[in-house]
Amino acid sequence: MFTALDYGILCLYFLALTAIGAKFYRISSSSSQFFVGGRAMAWLPVAISVIASDTSAITLLGNPGYTYEKDLRLLPYILSYSVAAWLVIILFLPFYCRLKMYTAYEYLEQRFDVRVRSITSLLFLFIRGAHVSIAMYAPATILTLVSGMPLYWSILLMGLVTTIYTAMGGIRAVIWTDVLQFSIVVTSIVCTFSFTAHRVVGGLPAIWQIGSDFGKWRLFDFSWNLTSDASFWGTFVGGTVLALGTIGTDQAVLQRYFTAKSEEECSRSLKAFSVLLVPYNTLLLLIGSCLFVFYHQNPARATGLTSPDAVLGFFAMHELPRLMATLLVGSVFAASMGVMSAGINSLSTCTVIDFYRRLVVKDASDQRYVKAGRTATVLWGVLTTIGAVYAGRLGALALAFSKVQGYVGGVMLGVFLLGMVFRRPSAVGALAGSAVGIAVVSYAAFGTRVSLFWYGIIGCATTMATGYLVSLLYRRQKEVPAHLLLRGAGERVAAQAS
Repeated sequence: MFTALDYGILCLYFLALTAIGAKFYRISSSSSQFFVGGRAMAWLPVAISVIASDTSAITLLGNPGYTYEKDLRLLPYILSYSVAAWLVIILFLPFYCRLKMYTAYEYLEQRFDVRVRSITSLLFLFIRGAHVSIAMYAPATILTLVSGMPLYWSILLMGLVTTIYTAMGGIRAVIWTDVLQFSIVVTSIVCTFSFTAHRVVGGLPAIWQIGSDFGKWRLFDFSWNLTSDASFWGTFVGGTVLALGTIGTDQAVLQRYFTAKSEEECSRSLKAFSVLLVPYNTLLLLIGSCLFVFYHQNPARATGLTSPDAVLGFFAMHELPRLMATLLVGSVFAASMGVMSAGINSLSTCTVIDFYRRLVVKDASDQRYVKAGRTATVLWGVLTTIGAVYAGRLGALALAFSKVQGYVGGVMLGVFLLGMVFRRPSAVGALAGSAVGIAVVSYAAFGTRVSLFWYGIIGCATTMATGYLVSLLYRRQKEVPAHLLLRGAGERVAAQAS
């Protein structure tokens, strides 16, 4: 159970987050400052914020749980994010930087029409809202376990603090709190790994030997088993498409790009992201292997461990020194609150830019849009907090969330590529392609045993193929301006395809 010192540390942490939000609070902030930080952020905080926007308690607890139960075959999926980051730098980044957008879905209206923009934005609101609720629920269960605080109070506390600093400071507060939270998470991971390795009798040599005996260092599986979640072809090739869908088209990530000072700064941030992400996640995987060896040497100490995903929290409660355990619990909060603030901020941005400003009030003052942004932030904070209270009732649906996110990401990527690469596709083609893409991937997800790592490829390919074929049946209604197509190879492919 938490002591007075633990509660004091937690309160100081929440106060620090609120202070950061207050620092960036300006009643007269422009919409550019509130939604995209005045496009004045440096590359390093942007890089850290991109990592934080997609790293929640699910990652922090799930990666060690995976290697505790299995091996290192998840590492190619982590590497796929680095590959996807370079693809974004080469293909997407020059494109996004020259359009100067607030949301990614503004492009889809320019390229197709307002229907495509609105539908994809609505899809994003639904998926990211669910993600934020689940990301909030996971660490709240841990706080309840270690502190005895009722679950709904834990959720309300997290939701309240995150909503306050996000509404006050906008995207700048989100990015700088991400930097603070990432520092806490990294410190906790390094300390936990060092302590775990020290607790193993024989140290690192014993970890290597026992891990080898039980196949914990197995890294590649080159089989073409489409139902395996550990096949290299699925985790790396399919994973690259899934990762490209996330860091190439997801508003929660793209909004960080839009805050950078220049294309060069944004490029540097993505390069840093591609480098920092690998050791960060690899260390989490190695912690799981170390915990396996520790409990192999001390099987009696594993009594009460309910599942592999709980192993890190179980170890923290029973083995770590009190202050280090508090730090680890804090890091779980930090990781999840980073995802929550990124999600709530992007949800409010899409709500205001894609719907309120586009469809309701088209010519208002900046102050009115900023006020609408803060209001939308509070509303999304309330909605996602309520959703988190009931997330535990989702049962198997909560476990299937990664599948939903995976196949929607592939379809979204397909819609963007359809518009960026080819001149011919129309709005009707984009809508038909996305509908067929979701239907096909839904069948793959719930009607077959195909691994989730293939959902991105299936969704993207189906969306693009269907969208192009349907567009052939319709006469092209308008010429597509060159600035709405990818440069270089993309324009050459477009010219040939037309």
